[in-house]
Formats: sequence, C-alpha cells, structure tokens
Amino acid sequence: MTRSSGRTRAVRFRHAANKRMRHAIDWWAFVAVREDAWAKAAYDQARARGQMHNRALRGVGARWTRILWRCWTDHTPYDPARHTGRIPTEAA
Repeated sequence: MTRSSGRTRAVRFRHAANKRMRHAIDWWAFVAVREDAWAKAAYDQARARGQMHNRALRGVGARWTRILWRCWTDHTPYDPARHTGRIPTEAA
C-alpha cells in the first residue's frame, strides 16, 4: 500500500486483507521455493537484491498468483514447461 503526501512517499504492508488467502499463498510460495527451480531462482534473485526473506517470499507468491490468475481467466491448465525455460536472470 502506497501513501504519499507532498515530498514523502512510503510503501507499507497492507494489513486489511483476506488473511486466509494470504496465509495460503505464503505457504504455497514457501513450498515452491524448496521444490521448484523457477521459484527458487526468483527467490534467490530477490535475496541477492537485498530483500529480506519474507519480502522475497511475497514476491514469489505474487508471481504464482499471476500465473494462477492467467490459467483461470484463459481456462487453461498450468504448463510447467512455459516457466522452466524462463528461469529469472539478473536482467529480468
């Protein structure tokens, strides 16, 4: 959540949210980092940029959520081959 006023701008954690959904996505990201090379690379890249553990996991969870949303809206099953070839690099 971004709050800005005049010359200041602060990005803060949003506490008013669906906590069950947030918890499920957090666990999904936590397990994915251990089991999936694509998610592990995204996590390692975030950590290399200086992000803390929880922030890096939220980033992985956001990526998985976008993938899930796309599969749902396109009515297509998840295809891991699409992401295996797209392991995040430093340039991404």
